[in-house]
Order: sequence, then structure tokens, then C-alpha cells
Amino acid sequence: MSLATLAEIGIKALRLQEAIDKRRSARLALRDAYSAYRSRYGNGVYFDKTSDRYALMMVATKREHSVLCCAQLDLESARRSLERACKRAQK
Repeated sequence: MSLATLAEIGIKALRLQEAIDKRRSARLALRDAYSAYRSRYGNGVYFDKTSDRYALMMVATKREHSVLCCAQLDLESARRSLERACKRAQK
């Protein structure tokens, strides 16, 4: 295995860790947005998923949810990229 191959794997591993951290922070931001909405409009109680309040909370936190979805896609991409680099290194 060459030094360039090891460097590529190392870079891909770092990108994977960055994607994991990005997803974690996006998940926390979404959780905080849900919590803030509930405390502002529902006295901190959880809304039934069939209620209008829940639907309004989903609309209000759409941006945070979108960020989380993008972070999850980036994480999957980084995992596949590292996996491919490792497979190439084994050849």
C-alpha cells in the first residue's frame, strides 16, 4: 500500500468525522428548535402527531429539518467514499 493511498484514506476518514459532527450538530439544532417551539406555543408539552400544533411545528422547523437531511446525505456519501478508498487500497 502506497503512502498516497494511506493519505487518501486518512483524508476520507477526516471527511467522515466532519460529516458525523455536522449531522450531530444538525440533530441538536433541530431538537432545540422543536423544544423552543414547544416552550413558546405549548408550555413545553409534546404535541400529538395528528394535531394541528404538530403540523405547525413541522412547518416552523422546516429549515432545521432540511439541514439535518442534507447532513445525513453528506454522511452517507462520506461513508461510501471511505469504503471505496479502502477497497481500492486492498487491491
